[in-house]
Amino acid sequence: MHHDSTSAVWDVNVSDVNDFDVKRLAVALGALAVLLVLTWTTISDEKLRLAGTAVLALFAVKILVRRADVLHRDVKGSDEPM
Repeated sequence: MHHDSTSAVWDVNVSDVNDFDVKRLAVALGALAVLLVLTWTTISDEKLRLAGTAVLALFAVKILVRRADVLHRDVKGSDEPM
């Protein structure tokens, strides 16, 4: 079964999800949320604050994209590149 990139992010088979992977995802997103709050409250220069927020947002996107790979690592067929 072939998943395109958009359906791979949102299509989750519950039996394939490892509790440890879900906890790691939650911890990573929680850490980013804490860093976002600290960035927003401690940096007074608006340009630096927005730049820091943008960097943290890019990390959040990277984590969510990587989430699809982790949650579907056993579902991928052997004929698909990794």
